[in-house]
Amino acid sequence: AIAIFADDIGIDALISKASDNSNAQHLDYQLEIFKKENSIEEPVEFDYVTYKPSSVILEESQQLLFAKKLADEGYKVIINERPSVIESVRAQYGDIFEYRSKTK
Repeated sequence: AIAIFADDIGIDALISKASDNSNAQHLDYQLEIFKKENSIEEPVEFDYVTYKPSSVILEESQQLLFAKKLADEGYKVIINERPSVIESVRAQYGDIFEYRSKTK
């Protein structure tokens, strides 16, 4: 997020870009390990997909990116989230996930 803002105002935020690249590489690593250790036949549940469990922010959410990558690989992904978060995720990703509302 900082790198995008910095680009918008003409600053080359090298450390932020490096951090973003590192996070993307780590996410790909996690995906490969998960695929080796978990059957595609078993559904994968996420108790939250926001940036942090108590927030409603989806930007920069590694959980949501991981869920999306799993769905793209053919895993059945179930998202257990608050109704407002489900509404936002569904608006962005449609029905690639199964959604279950939770009250907290």
